[in-house]
Amino acid sequence: MRTAGARNQASGTAFTAVAAVPHAWLLVAGALLAPALAAAQDTAAHRDTTAFELGQVTVIGVATPQLPVSLSTTLLRGDQLREAPGAPLGRAIAQIPGVRVLSTGPQVSKPVIRGLSGPRVLVADAGHRIEDYSWSEEDAPSADVALAGEVQVTRGPASLRYGSDALGGVVNIVPLPLPTAPLARSALRPMLQVDGATNNKSFGGLARFEGFGNGIGWRVAGSGRFAGDYSAPRGEVPHTGFAEANAEAALGRVGAHGVTTLRLAHTGGEYQLIEAGAPPPAAGAREEGPERKSLDDRLQLAHELPLGGGASLALRGQLQRHSLVEMSDECGQPSCPPVTPGQEQVAFDLLLNTATAEAALQHTLGSAVRGTLGLSTLVQKSRSAGPVLLVPTATGSANGIFLIEEAALSRLVLSGGARVDRRTIDPGTKDLVPVYPAPPSELRRRSWSATSADVGATLAVAGPLSLAANHGTAWRAPTLFELYANGPHLAESRYEIGDSRLDAERSHESDVSLRWRGNVVRAELTAFRNDVDDFIYVAPTGATVNGLRVFEHRSTDARLDGGEAAIDVALGGRGLLRARHEIVRGTDRRAGEPLPLVAPARTMVGAQLGAGLFAHAPRLSVDVTHVARQTRPNPDDIVTDAYTTLDLGAGWGFGASLPWYGASPVAVDLLVRNATNVSYRDFLGRYKELADEPGRNLVLRVTLAR
Repeated sequence: MRTAGARNQASGTAFTAVAAVPHAWLLVAGALLAPALAAAQDTAAHRDTTAFELGQVTVIGVATPQLPVSLSTTLLRGDQLREAPGAPLGRAIAQIPGVRVLSTGPQVSKPVIRGLSGPRVLVADAGHRIEDYSWSEEDAPSADVALAGEVQVTRGPASLRYGSDALGGVVNIVPLPLPTAPLARSALRPMLQVDGATNNKSFGGLARFEGFGNGIGWRVAGSGRFAGDYSAPRGEVPHTGFAEANAEAALGRVGAHGVTTLRLAHTGGEYQLIEAGAPPPAAGAREEGPERKSLDDRLQLAHELPLGGGASLALRGQLQRHSLVEMSDECGQPSCPPVTPGQEQVAFDLLLNTATAEAALQHTLGSAVRGTLGLSTLVQKSRSAGPVLLVPTATGSANGIFLIEEAALSRLVLSGGARVDRRTIDPGTKDLVPVYPAPPSELRRRSWSATSADVGATLAVAGPLSLAANHGTAWRAPTLFELYANGPHLAESRYEIGDSRLDAERSHESDVSLRWRGNVVRAELTAFRNDVDDFIYVAPTGATVNGLRVFEHRSTDARLDGGEAAIDVALGGRGLLRARHEIVRGTDRRAGEPLPLVAPARTMVGAQLGAGLFAHAPRLSVDVTHVARQTRPNPDDIVTDAYTTLDLGAGWGFGASLPWYGASPVAVDLLVRNATNVSYRDFLGRYKELADEPGRNLVLRVTLAR
């Protein structure tokens, strides 16, 4: 459970106003004055603070404060976020039961929760949604877990809190709290980290400095990573290198009139991609392919005002600028200008500007009831440029109002709420120039109104045994690409056709969890069922355009059901044993056949010996992961074989006094991923038709902190 000061810092980081668009400060001020959104409802005092150990730190199973207590939520922080240095967000959370990763080699990964991915899983920064181009497997969430303080992963319907796109779950990245008083040892608290890996010859680093002065806490941090082509057991996979640079700066002040926080976050990278279906390179020539360039800037501003009587008002807003550019030596359109051999040109250039604002009134009734009444608003514009106009330039808006209530009645905690949303997409008048010999989707304005609701309960049955049940409805509006796309994706080797007639997805999910929270054994068993009406998917048509397979966006009614099991056994303070198992079944209810791209069952077992980061003692870990073969594939799926991988870890900590740094604890970690160098292809990997996953990889990391 967090202290009150930590809670204030977490919510203080929450006002989001991202100034990467013109007149950013005016938009932020407008966001603060507009009636808009719900800040976090702190229900931690009533929540089941279960712990699962997935590394050197406890993962506490408390729900995200803005969401019902009965939803399954896992909290990662500290060493656990550093266990896989350089890993993108999806891989950093992939050890959580029910969470998988949709990957493009080691460069890009996107979270998959209970069989749902892309725009059905919302990624938030300090509780505020991150807007991006989730249609693309190469546009990963714009977040760096190396700069985070916590990552909260909620499995289940979260539209009650976030509106559209949180149908499958939410990954909320919480920044580190800012200092609220002068530091004990010095005016400056630094942290430095470097790491390198052998498989793709990567090198990365992190630097963070923070302090407190004149009543203001502050922090600046930056991280970067450079990597070459990765190696599979059968050889190097060309054109898979990447480079990233991320940073943040934050200021915070706690005063008589509340907590105010200003934060600027930047992520960016350039990723080399294999071109599916490309002809082999000439003898002696290096294979080339498309490159994606992604940039994201967010300016966030928050203020939390105590009102007395157990009530508070939280205001926050965000301005975000997200850019996605693909470079290629061809663009897949006959109208494209010729390119000089060996050179590349812009294939498409997409820019998304988004402004959001939120306001929430948090209230209590006695000592048992608390809740949040919130409003939210969003406006955005997507610009499309380049030789390939995949989609038209468009504008969009969204507005919502919601109420969440929670009551603690002795051994029973009840939660519930409702939300009403309206969302609009309005394409520009400029027509696309399709190559595919079919009429393009009609460029017409679309809007959707939706309601979401959630009811749940958690019952302390006896001793450490508790039972939780939840039922929620959620929804997702179609994306700009699902509605209006008409163009080639060279990196994905397909020509994509949208359908402007698509309706919004609507889901009904129920889950039940049995939890044991003892001092030695902690376990959880969960079963769920999720019916999704008008489920949108991409299917091949059998036609081709300029050598590219044509895919269309279609809809059906889907059902996903399955379960998750986890158990941790403490070894008397000397470590722990752990085991995880998960399974998801996806069914097309209209066609009576399996849904496409639903991952097969996975089992994980492991052991951890020793203490955490900076402890002056050795620590060892071993983890075995087995992924089964998918026995219920969709007819269009490419089935991969079952595989088993072994990961090893070792580390130790010691004190050191460096002339240029001063006295500091030092931690050294050595990780060996895929230690047995298994050759395998992952069912959720985009390169599964082209190359194996990475082979053995030795990672060395050194961390210095005060």
